[in-house]
Amino acid sequence: MADNTTNQTGNAKKCAHPSCDCTVTDNAKYCSAYCEGAKDTVEIGCGCGHPGCR
Repeated sequence: MADNTTNQTGNAKKCAHPSCDCTVTDNAKYCSAYCEGAKDTVEIGCGCGHPGCR
């Protein structure tokens, strides 16, 4: 059974924001409201604030 950081195939599913390294659940596209709001913004680093993210 997949946990909250893997998709149905068992692979990690990455946040859709290009600069973010976070994983997301199957039903989410972004890890946070920050990433969803910045989806069309090109950034060098991510500002989602999650530990381990650049």
